[in-house]
Amino acid sequence: MAGTRKAKKSYLSDHGIINALQGKEIPDEHTMGRIIENIVVNHLDAKYFWRAGKEEIDVMLIKNNETLPIEVKYKNEIREKDLKTMQKTIGKSGVTRGIIVSKDLFDLRRKDEILIIPLWLFLLVEVT
Repeated sequence: MAGTRKAKKSYLSDHGIINALQGKEIPDEHTMGRIIENIVVNHLDAKYFWRAGKEEIDVMLIKNNETLPIEVKYKNEIREKDLKTMQKTIGKSGVTRGIIVSKDLFDLRRKDEILIIPLWLFLLVEVT
């Protein structure tokens, strides 16, 4: 997919290092989102992400000749604006579906082919 980039972002193999560097025992909400993104990237052994201007998809998983965009939105409510970048990505260059990793929400947005899945379940299934 055009705009797909080799991961130039840095991810830590031990997310506890983030807390240690910040001097916090309990991460704030923003830091927790970054930690969860780090966990998802490490879980998938992800190599690519996508960025165009200010828009970004956290992971572009390429498997079995299919590109699957995965976005981490670690919160309980996924609003319409949270779906915009994923909606724009689906339909481009053969991308037919996408996944948003949430805190607790499970939903299938049929019209958009977006699966919203809680982190705990995402980590239990193999993404294909």
